Amino acid sequence: MELSARQQQVLDFIERFLSENGYPPTLRDIGAGLSIRSTNAVNDHLAALERKGAIVRDRSRSRGISLPAVRAGTPGRAAGTPGRAAGRLGAAAGRPPASGPSPAPRLLSIPLVGRIAAGVPLLAEENLDGRILIDPLFVHTSGGLFALRVTGDSMVGDGILDGDVIVVKAQEDAPDGTIVVALVEDEATVKRLYREEGRVRLQPSNPDMAPICVDEQSGRSAVVQGVVVSVLRRL
Repeated sequence: MELSARQQQVLDFIERFLSENGYPPTLRDIGAGLSIRSTNAVNDHLAALERKGAIVRDRSRSRGISLPAVRAGTPGRAAGTPGRAAGRLGAAAGRPPASGPSPAPRLLSIPLVGRIAAGVPLLAEENLDGRILIDPLFVHTSGGLFALRVTGDSMVGDGILDGDVIVVKAQEDAPDGTIVVALVEDEATVKRLYREEGRVRLQPSNPDMAPICVDEQSGRSAVVQGVVVSVLRRL
């Protein structure tokens, strides 16, 4: 299989994207990553790679690119040995990795919420920043999930750092001591929830920060949006 220099760049990008993310890139991902302005040009390169057997495509899906289970002749890989990217793609598509003995779970696609505002449905289109894929093994539930990017270091004591993405189970109530996402005065905050006489305390785990206390006298309200069930971090 002979590839042009540009086709090799596209193939290398696909393999690298799969390895780093666990799911295949879209045409726009490839165009952005390789500074190819036209998606038609990207599609032409993919069509050539498909004809030459370097990739497999499912045109019914935006992320329908996969790698053959066997990539003979790839430098540094023995013929008949599946690569890491191919194994990850199998997991992303809900199929067992080529080298694995058991089926991998199908990844969950959940909305990434950019902001939470009072009076606006949580998953309203204007609130969303896209979607992310997560392994269901890390959340133990599949319904009513959304993701939110953390800003600030108020929860460092619980291992939630600035820039992390938290996975949240949407619900309107939670037991005391649970880490929740709550809406206070039109601003979302991540804290531990405690109900005390006549008030609600939202407690940070950073000892340098004060809790948020809400009661009738303060004129503020705290509305629970959901419970944090997982934390995602890119190293």
